[in-house]
Amino acid sequence: MNNMEDFNLLAPLLFAIVGLLVGAILKSILRRTGFPYTVGLFVFGLLIGLLNRFHYFDFMPRVENAVATVADTNPDFILYVFLPILIFDAAYEMNMHIFKKTLANSTLLAVPGLVVCMLLTAALMIGISLFVPEYASWTWPLALMFGALISATDPVAVVALLHELGTSKRFSTLVDGESLLNDGTGIVCFMLFFGAYTATGVSDSPVADFIMVVAGGALVGTLLAYLCIQFITNVNGDEMLQNSVMILSAYMTFVIAQNYLEVSGVIALVGFGLTVSYMGRLRLKPQVNKFMRQFWELAAHIANTLIFIIVGVVIALKVDFSWMDLLILICVYAGINIIRILIITIFYPIMKRSGYGLSVRESTILSWGGLRGALGLTMALMVSYTFSIPEPIRRQVLFLTAGIVTLTLTINATTIGWLLKKLGLAEIPSSKLLLDYSVKKQLYEGSEKYLKDLKQKEALEATDWSIVE
Repeated sequence: MNNMEDFNLLAPLLFAIVGLLVGAILKSILRRTGFPYTVGLFVFGLLIGLLNRFHYFDFMPRVENAVATVADTNPDFILYVFLPILIFDAAYEMNMHIFKKTLANSTLLAVPGLVVCMLLTAALMIGISLFVPEYASWTWPLALMFGALISATDPVAVVALLHELGTSKRFSTLVDGESLLNDGTGIVCFMLFFGAYTATGVSDSPVADFIMVVAGGALVGTLLAYLCIQFITNVNGDEMLQNSVMILSAYMTFVIAQNYLEVSGVIALVGFGLTVSYMGRLRLKPQVNKFMRQFWELAAHIANTLIFIIVGVVIALKVDFSWMDLLILICVYAGINIIRILIITIFYPIMKRSGYGLSVRESTILSWGGLRGALGLTMALMVSYTFSIPEPIRRQVLFLTAGIVTLTLTINATTIGWLLKKLGLAEIPSSKLLLDYSVKKQLYEGSEKYLKDLKQKEALEATDWSIVE
């Protein structure tokens, strides 16, 4: 085996090492600026991809080949390697009590909201096809397929951004919940129409299939979580085995649900993560819970770092477009933002009375925070590799999806922090700070008084009070 073949085998590993190194440097630099870390990674990936596309790496053929290898990443690789980490981490870290209170609003946006958004986006694309000759070959099934893949807000982008901005737990859980649930429903809707161009075909009863895939995913995830908890409870003395089983079970849940049972792997992982978090934490040793939290935090950081660089590289190297495509992209970007605002407006009267409620300021952030990211691009890549779909359509779907991902990450994501501060949602209210201080002060004073009373008891004269304190 020659040196070039050896390097091709090592290219993914070297990319991961360089990507994580760049991520560490970017994080330390961007921490002082307030610029979103994930957007910085995306821009870096775009830059590397563009330099490679315009042959600036010709004098370094190994680097050129490594970047090209990244651009040819199989969509299933992103789906099966990165997505389980990010979905499980988001579900596992979610506060179950708050999630229950926000579930109605999250479901409202994730199911009927996504379906309405898909229909309106498809209508927009059909409208464009009537006036633009280059898009005249778009049909309703193709438009609905595109509407499904572009309508779901991406959990990878949304969750990462909210963690950076430090919004309230109540509001961030609502946005997390919506992005996780509509991610699952978005994939299901996409597959219903994408099946027309693959061997699977289209079902005669799409609504029944949709319900079965979503409900089946939730059931599979919950059952596998219960089995996992039962097993790790029985091996309570072996912490390493407990951690290993938990990590492997997350991946197995996604693979079994998505690949073998043909239900939603994303919904299965959400159910798995929430059940493990709610039922499993109390049955595990503190050391195991601590390790789990640290491991998934590290794994999510690595996955986020690499996936945003990959998305940038793929867009820079894979996307071709004309000036007309660019004009259509601007129209579609404006259209999906208007549709998002319209959907929040339609459901606002219900949402403001459900659970914790929703204020006008929060609905504004919810409207502007509909980011698209790696998942939408992964589905667009699946379309671009399906040769039964006409070539112009494949190119247009990939370009429009890549363009929407780029615009939402570079415009919406970079301005949402400013909008949060402007609306006063990024700051903890002074009343909450005062309440927090009062509670802590009462706890401290009560503990001191109780300790003082204990010291005066004759029966406890021999006590070593330094240890008690």
